[in-house]
Amino acid sequence: SKVIDLQTGKVMLSLKAGDACAAPHDMAWSPDGNRIAVGSALIDAHSGQTVRALQGRETGFVFPQPGWSIRFGPDGAYIAAGGQVIAPNRLLPITVWDANTGAKVAQMGPDEAAYDPALNRTRVALALDGQSLLVLYEDGELVRWTFGGDTPPVRTTLVRMPVVAAQPPLTWSADSRRFAVGNRYGGAAVWDVETGRQVA
Repeated sequence: SKVIDLQTGKVMLSLKAGDACAAPHDMAWSPDGNRIAVGSALIDAHSGQTVRALQGRETGFVFPQPGWSIRFGPDGAYIAAGGQVIAPNRLLPITVWDANTGAKVAQMGPDEAAYDPALNRTRVALALDGQSLLVLYEDGELVRWTFGGDTPPVRTTLVRMPVVAAQPPLTWSADSRRFAVGNRYGGAAVWDVETGRQVA
């Protein structure tokens, strides 16, 4: 993975995770622009070197499948990633980390579970909304997973909608009342969370 200057097209730096190049899959810039989150680490956006390992994640190359995404929260306090299928047919959980320390804050699902295509749905998008995580599944179920505080995480289904071939990324409005998601066949749909209706 590389950082490229948009004006010149010049490669500014290559991203490293441990001793290996950071896998060129999904990654996210922190809101302040100083860090880049990849599958296993936080990387300094100016030097390209790892500044924090994410607890419980192996560094180096990873093979994400559909459903993998990594996201910072709007204030940069948390990072979330997961929904990753790895060979041979194992499903990694969705995990939330403290973006300053790299410590694991919460986890949805066991460390590694057998992946059964008939039972496990693909998670196509993640978004952090303060101390909760929003998960969109391929069948149109949208779930809020609250993880903050000392209480156990709470999973609540917000809406079930007739999504056809939903694709990441999922984007939330500033007031969290609506979200937009791209469609595999082009375009995007905007949904109202309270009513579960498509509004645009």
